[in-house]
Amino acid sequence: MTKVLLLGVAGFVGTLARYFLQGVIQTNAGSAFPYGTLVVNVSGCFVLGLLNGVFTDRFLIDPQWRICFTIGFCGAFTTFSTLVFETVQLASGRELLLAAANVSASLALGFVFLWLGIVAARAL
Repeated sequence: MTKVLLLGVAGFVGTLARYFLQGVIQTNAGSAFPYGTLVVNVSGCFVLGLLNGVFTDRFLIDPQWRICFTIGFCGAFTTFSTLVFETVQLASGRELLLAAANVSASLALGFVFLWLGIVAARAL
């Protein structure tokens, strides 16, 4: 139960961090390009990489806390960081075909299912 509570709190904080950072960036940058989303995605990748490196190479912490920060906070902040992290893990293991498939399938299916969702909403 503690793990679930920690994940929930960390997810809540990650969601709020995304909302405020994206909003501040987008408000200041204008609406011609989704700079807020770009900054969130890139900074989320940095934070996930930093936390994973620190928690596995430098300071070994309880796996429950590592999950809290990486899955809870980073997962709520941006799932893009998870996509990139998992792709790098595949590529690091010399699974280049799987790494390429992960990125390609995520993007292609993401576009397809977004479109299907729009079509489904219009049909309601």
